[in-house]
Amino acid sequence: MKTPFSAARALAPAALLAVLLSACSPTGDPIPPVSESAPKASAPAGTGDVDSDDADERGPADFGHIHGLHADGDDLLIASHHGLFVSGIDGVGADGLMPDGNGPEPRGPLIDLMGFAAGGDALYASGHPGAGTDLPDPVGLLRSDDDGATWEPLSRTGQSDFHALTAAADAVVGFDGALVRSEDGQEWNTIAGPAAFALAGHPEGDTVLATTQEGLWRSEDAGKTWVEPDGGPLLQYIAFADPDTAVGIAPDGVIHVSEDAGISWKAAGNAGEEPGAIAAAVREGDLHVWAAVGTAVVHSDDGGATFNG
Repeated sequence: MKTPFSAARALAPAALLAVLLSACSPTGDPIPPVSESAPKASAPAGTGDVDSDDADERGPADFGHIHGLHADGDDLLIASHHGLFVSGIDGVGADGLMPDGNGPEPRGPLIDLMGFAAGGDALYASGHPGAGTDLPDPVGLLRSDDDGATWEPLSRTGQSDFHALTAAADAVVGFDGALVRSEDGQEWNTIAGPAAFALAGHPEGDTVLATTQEGLWRSEDAGKTWVEPDGGPLLQYIAFADPDTAVGIAPDGVIHVSEDAGISWKAAGNAGEEPGAIAAAVREGDLHVWAAVGTAVVHSDDGGATFNG
């Protein structure tokens, strides 16, 4: 579970933070992919997709913790400690139910999806295998080409647990104790940059943002080089709605919106306490924002000014 920022502007307990900072290597040395191959992970019996005819029988979702969100058309993908779930765009209440009274649909194998990102037509993830899932621990970098129904190990299986993960136009960027970057999902380079708590990019843009206890770091070349914070709000989680529009949530739940890829920010509304993830998308010209707050996922259709929770 990611630890929220404290009032002292810390991302994690002091001991963990020291480990993260010390592990950020500036060497730039390539990190080879692992030699062993792992099978594609699919859903064990009882954990895969739920037939639409049984939708009325779905009970409340047990997320454990929510680690990531992604809006995919009229679906909202929810990456959690207990795997991937799919809800409608209106989100999920603190009771684990959608507004229509049904629980969200579980999808794919049971994996603790600590890192979760969308890159074009693919999803990327990292974390730990659950019961009945035949993957090394940690799972390294996984890719799904079927919206999370199955996952294929790409690299770093048994080595990396990316708690921060994102995809930009030309690369996947992750943090597993060091900031690393890959252009093909196989070969990795360690990058001089921040000890990232959360990362955000857009598959059609080169800007990548990283939240840290010092503030927001920014890269304009898909994570190759980074600029240190220079003012701006302290954000905990961030997401891009398009290559220029970024949305962030502060530790106190206040939403901030940037229309210039993270250079300047304006405060909007408040999504709620205990933020765990954020997503954003432009739908029919309007900025929509989703935020995981506690055990709920709330939705805004007015740019983060108000939320349905």
